[in-house]
Amino acid sequence: MMSILLFLVLALPLLAGAGLPSRAQTADDQPLCFDQHSELESRIANCTRLLIQKGLDAIEQAKIYSNRGVAFGQNGESKRAIVDLDRALQLKPNDPAILNNRCYFLAVTGQTRKALEDCDAALRLQQPTATMFDSRGYAHLRAGHLDLALKDYNAALQLDPGYASALWGRGLVRHRTGDAARSADDFEAA
Repeated sequence: MMSILLFLVLALPLLAGAGLPSRAQTADDQPLCFDQHSELESRIANCTRLLIQKGLDAIEQAKIYSNRGVAFGQNGESKRAIVDLDRALQLKPNDPAILNNRCYFLAVTGQTRKALEDCDAALRLQQPTATMFDSRGYAHLRAGHLDLALKDYNAALQLDPGYASALWGRGLVRHRTGDAARSADDFEAA
């Protein structure tokens, strides 16, 4: 059923006479696919048009799938995000940024064991970043490992003291453990 829907989405413009985007259109799609500040639906559409092109190497495809996956996730479509991030990792295995993004969206969907595997792998593959610790903190939070979540949020904040997501996550952990005053401080700082 899903393959039929995908076929229809991709084939309808051809059947309607619209054809594939011209070379100029696809050149314009690239910056829009990678622009983290553009509208999510536009990012998704531009990345999709880029993926239709022939001649993209595996690294280019992985970047596009990764960007589209993140846009799907930010648009509330975590399962679609995971599908695209899986594709990106098939094309570019062991990429720490892609693993970290998949970790986060796996945690969003409650797949915390798999999320933690991805986060741990990302942290082993490169110098840890605040974003990586924040994602793993979120996975621990979702799994109910409050002590480990707090440790990761603190590690993220040690690397980037103003990191809003880590402040918010730490505030949630503190709230759940009864530390209302420090929880409120974290929420305020976030």
